[in-house]
Amino acid sequence: MTHSQGSLSRELTEAEKQLLLAAGWLRSRYGLMAGMDASKLDRENLEAFGRVWMGQHLVEWTDAYQSLVSRGYLSEHGGEFALTGEGGAARKTLEVEHPLWLYEYDNFFDAAEQSDAHALFCERVYGRNLCQHGLADLSQLDKLNPKPGTGARNSPPSNNSNPSLKKKATSTSTNTATAKPSATPTGIPPNAAATSTTSVSSRHGVYLHTQTEKATLRG
Repeated sequence: MTHSQGSLSRELTEAEKQLLLAAGWLRSRYGLMAGMDASKLDRENLEAFGRVWMGQHLVEWTDAYQSLVSRGYLSEHGGEFALTGEGGAARKTLEVEHPLWLYEYDNFFDAAEQSDAHALFCERVYGRNLCQHGLADLSQLDKLNPKPGTGARNSPPSNNSNPSLKKKATSTSTNTATAKPSATPTGIPPNAAATSTTSVSSRHGVYLHTQTEKATLRG
């Protein structure tokens, strides 16, 4: 069975989405960074992963285990779970509209919005507190969102913020097994093979995720 991105996202419950993502990522760098025990995909390890990466947005998964097994997305043997071929394909489809990093950013901005220290950091580094996350200063934001009658290329640097510009998170990453996202677009290699940008809506606004893939680094 194949799914479009939107239909799968609507079809799954929030608990099913979270469990599917956890089953796909526990044995990855996300599990390693959190010190997870990736030897077994049992409930204890999967839910420990959920507490770390879904954070305060974690929901109850009790019914999701059985529903994903019944639908053929997960298999279970002796209390251990594994993604089936169909489950792996569904997880990759889900990631386009509902990626794991969505929870990471939502949890970050939940905390950052309440942080006086982060507000002061943004004012001193970027010129104004827009709850930024290592992205762009005000002159760069003005170029991305030029005033009417001006072009982005010709818009001069400005210290005035655009009040209509809401928080938008942009990250640029090179597709390698160990590479971490680069903080600015200057990290894009000159011989990049392909660049794609995914827009994901969240409770904090719109996240723009730019993925740059280099053919020589693909497995």
